[in-house]
Amino acid sequence: EWFDGHALDKAFSMGIVPEKKIEETLAKLESSFKNLETESTIENAIIELNDFQDETLQNEYIKQKDQKILNDFIFPKLKNDLAIHASTVRWSGGDLIPGNILINERNEFRMVDFEFARKTHFHEEDWLRMYLFCNDEFRKIDFVQRKFQEVHPLFHSYFLIRQIMLNK
Repeated sequence: EWFDGHALDKAFSMGIVPEKKIEETLAKLESSFKNLETESTIENAIIELNDFQDETLQNEYIKQKDQKILNDFIFPKLKNDLAIHASTVRWSGGDLIPGNILINERNEFRMVDFEFARKTHFHEEDWLRMYLFCNDEFRKIDFVQRKFQEVHPLFHSYFLIRQIMLNK
């Protein structure tokens, strides 16, 4: 379906959409995401992390010393401490950045670019990605700041490993 819109951050920067409407759009998106969540278990979150660990360690760019750090420190910490925060599962676009959300003058919006979409327990990564891959002006929006601050610190480690894997 054709959608005539602008990237969210560009629409904000160009003054097409005011901050209040950006906040409303992101709140609608958050609500939609929340409605997609289904209950899961810590055991299933750990299974997902085990699969992610296996995939990561098979990456030719992850050298032996890095593998040891990942195996001995990073993944055990993620499994012990992050998995308990992953009690739900939902679809994630895998690349939630302002440039992948289009908005028009009527404040209708569409998400685009689902190349990395997947069902995951670790969907908080979406908000971390939103914050890290936007311009400074967009980053100052209260909603964006709040969602970034709500992200559990261990998601930063998870996110960095995922980013390496997406760019292999």
